[in-house]
Amino acid sequence: DAASAVQIPLIVPLRMDPSDASSAPLEVRIDLPAGPVPDGMVYVPAGPAGTGEANMPPFLIERDEVSCAAYAEWLDELADAEREAHVPAVGFVRDPSRRGAFLVEPEYEDRPVVGIRPSDAMGYAAWKSSLYGADYTLPTDAQWRRAAGGALLDAKWQRFFSPLNATGEGGLEPDDSPYGARALLAAPGEYALADGELVQKGLGFPLGIPRTAEALAAITLAGPDERANAGFRLVRPVH
Repeated sequence: DAASAVQIPLIVPLRMDPSDASSAPLEVRIDLPAGPVPDGMVYVPAGPAGTGEANMPPFLIERDEVSCAAYAEWLDELADAEREAHVPAVGFVRDPSRRGAFLVEPEYEDRPVVGIRPSDAMGYAAWKSSLYGADYTLPTDAQWRRAAGGALLDAKWQRFFSPLNATGEGGLEPDDSPYGARALLAAPGEYALADGELVQKGLGFPLGIPRTAEALAAITLAGPDERANAGFRLVRPVH
């Protein structure tokens, strides 16, 4: 129950003037979840997705994009006749020992799955929901933006894209969000939902090119079967 969570301060190492070491870091107060956070997910507290936006309840989001290895687990559960329609454009090859089956190329196992359709991502989400007895879905545009940093990514912060949340001592990886989600602003893009429409997010560039505005933009897709060079990560509510 997130309502029973305690408040602690989270110090975000973003400074108005990075050249001035004496400038005070921004302090953000967040709720901690009352219960454990599932492996591979991070907790995003309640609050606005951006300046002037309405508050949203807390939620959990996967720390990383769904990997090819994880996606392959869902493919293996599909009927042989159905499986080929959901195979990603890259990273998978036919299994020579099993008709209708596919293998992940070794170098792609830990990479984000890309070259799939939004309907494939939603199929994976439905399978995972059934497997774990929880409601996994694609994030909304607002959830995605908040997980990436929310109001910290408004115009006055955009020039601090690289690294968004890294310290001089190297405490956090470049492009980690303040909540621990990784590489939301970097390629490849990711699928999300905006007002019921499917969109592609995260078309920025990794490691220092200040393209935060492009990463936050939502590119509307034609529909659930438009295959894009994008992957996805899932969210679930906090109960």
